Amino acid sequence: MKNSLKQMLRTPVRTILFLILLVLAAFLTAFGANLWLVNKKSMASYENKFMTIATVKQKASSISRNLVWDAERKEYVIWNRSEYDRYIPVSELLFEGADYLSGPEKRSYYGSYTPEYVHPSESAAGTNPGSTGVIEFSPLEDCVPEEAVQIEVRKVLGEGVSFFHEGQKLWFCDHENPDPEKMYKDKTYVAYIGPAGMSTARPHGAVVESKSDTGESPYEYSGNDISLTLYQQDGTAVPDPLQVEKTYFEVSEDFYETEIGKRMLSVADKPGYMRNSQPVTGTKKTKLILPFYDGTARICQGRDISEEEYQAGEKVCLAPLDFMQDNQLGLGDAITVRLYYTNADRAGYVNFNRYGGGGNFSLTGTDNRTLEPFEASEYTVVGIYDVVDTPSLANQTMGQGELVVPVNSIEHRDECNIVAFGAMRDMNTSFEIPNGTIDTFLTRWNQQGISELEFTFYDMGYTELQAGLRNMRNLSLMVLSVGVIVTAILILFFTNLFITKQKERTAIERSLGMTKKQCRRSLLSGLMILIILGSIAGSISGSFLSRNISAKSLDRNYYDRSYSVMQDVTLENEVTESYPVSVSVLTGVCCAALAILFGYWISSRKMNRSLQYEPMKLFSERKEG
Repeated sequence: MKNSLKQMLRTPVRTILFLILLVLAAFLTAFGANLWLVNKKSMASYENKFMTIATVKQKASSISRNLVWDAERKEYVIWNRSEYDRYIPVSELLFEGADYLSGPEKRSYYGSYTPEYVHPSESAAGTNPGSTGVIEFSPLEDCVPEEAVQIEVRKVLGEGVSFFHEGQKLWFCDHENPDPEKMYKDKTYVAYIGPAGMSTARPHGAVVESKSDTGESPYEYSGNDISLTLYQQDGTAVPDPLQVEKTYFEVSEDFYETEIGKRMLSVADKPGYMRNSQPVTGTKKTKLILPFYDGTARICQGRDISEEEYQAGEKVCLAPLDFMQDNQLGLGDAITVRLYYTNADRAGYVNFNRYGGGGNFSLTGTDNRTLEPFEASEYTVVGIYDVVDTPSLANQTMGQGELVVPVNSIEHRDECNIVAFGAMRDMNTSFEIPNGTIDTFLTRWNQQGISELEFTFYDMGYTELQAGLRNMRNLSLMVLSVGVIVTAILILFFTNLFITKQKERTAIERSLGMTKKQCRRSLLSGLMILIILGSIAGSISGSFLSRNISAKSLDRNYYDRSYSVMQDVTLENEVTESYPVSVSVLTGVCCAALAILFGYWISSRKMNRSLQYEPMKLFSERKEG
């Protein structure tokens, strides 16, 4: 070994150059290898942390213009309404090549009538001038309610309405009827009233102020439509057996025995039913509901419903924090659910009225009686969620007291008492696809020839991150390839200089009586010391530097935390935790070991080739030359 080192020191420039170049080559090899491994680990890790979902919206086929009488303006006004040639079923999203991870689903929400619980709407009910209810009243004088006229409340029908009370004076107008019937002060009328507006015209332009001593309200009320809103499963409206064209009716002695009277009693039940109900939304995956996806709604206690529970339709649920606190319930407790209506239109969009009203639909059946529950169950609470004060995507939010359950747990889903039906909306239709496949999905979808649907994709910034990671992967593979190739060339070139070109030295050493083993040791020891030093130094330094650069590059350049489940976590820390120093160093050691083994293998082959020649033959070749 000593002689070998002395021999190399006789050519210091060549020796130092070989060492420096080998350090650089080993550096590139370890740098590229570590960068590639970090990239691979990051991609695998983000597949579980990121989620790509899409919402679906059916575009209107046309816009219809409806003329509606406005008593304040004394003229017809135009109300625009979206019209659809057909409602596209969710089954048309099931096409060949659609690689769904979950869904697609068009969610409905269900009304659960449970008066034994305290519901969030109860705390605010009756405090809002916008309350609705069925009242019996009489006008203070004979009049035609083509403008605001004063009436006095004689009786409040039904339960759950605390704003109206007997003896209260209100302003009433048949606001959307251009030719209302005359009312007489000695007669009693009944109507399902609600606010007509906060700034509508008063008689002769008078300014009306609230009188707390008489209970007089400054707001104008009008009668609401009491027609049925029932639908079949395909969205076809159920015919109303009564052709209701009026909003107020004279109360005769046997009025409530007539079909109109029975319906009015059913309508009177609605505020009480809604105050004692809560929405139940069925889904295939919690994060298909946008508030849970973007973090507006977050599980604060317990856990999410598992994939197995969703598939099996287990009777488990997620419940809101305020509902659980109001009813002194906790994780593991059972919540009674009695489903009595289905809303196939507005799931996930303020689907319950905070003040006990609740949606532009009726709760009356074709028998003119309030709808009866069609399914009763007990759901175990596995998770409690809270809604934070953060703007949700597409202005969506959770309903008051809304339960989230596996849709497979609802036996009669989308079958019974459908009170509202509509097209696919971003608030009720969504699905999940693999990360990074948005373009592939759209390409395959466009081949289906359906143009009425519009998709909005959310991927937590995965597309941008994936582009950055792919650039890093390509860079790491290029650096790794360059490092491997340069290392191989350097070892091949310098072993040729240090061994093959040293045939004369080998011949002299053998002539002096050295064995082949001693000659091999003489030539290889010094060379292998250089290879070992250069490989280890370059690989270790490359490992540390690549780890530092990769973490910072991922964090600063390629990662968008918008709408991300990881928005509160520093990515650099995550990369450090998932790819520790020991692994980084081990990668460098492996690269160095491979370079050393390759160098030893090449050197041994060249050395064995030189030792095949007899010393005298080598000298004779030199003399002849």
